[in-house]
Amino acid sequence: MREDTRSRIAGQAVSIWLQADVDIIMKRVKRRADRPLLQTADPAATVERLISEREPVYKNADITIASRDVPHEKIVDECVDALHGWLCGAGKQPSSHT
Repeated sequence: MREDTRSRIAGQAVSIWLQADVDIIMKRVKRRADRPLLQTADPAATVERLISEREPVYKNADITIASRDVPHEKIVDECVDALHGWLCGAGKQPSSHT
């Protein structure tokens, strides 16, 4: 979320947004207790708020991949394919995977 970090990434890397909805995020984070931002009375509402605040920034990513309830290997393969397309396609955003 920091502007200086985003600028460095934009200048030296390819950014990938793993876009996930609240249900997917909650399913994943409930397995772990080390998420300080979610140590609230209503973690789902906190996730919704964070998504709302961060999405306008995250939408600027070079590549967007829809993260969903599939094996991690599938998402990794989609990231690799999208990155390959980005690097070999002169930086054009491939269509988001759903």
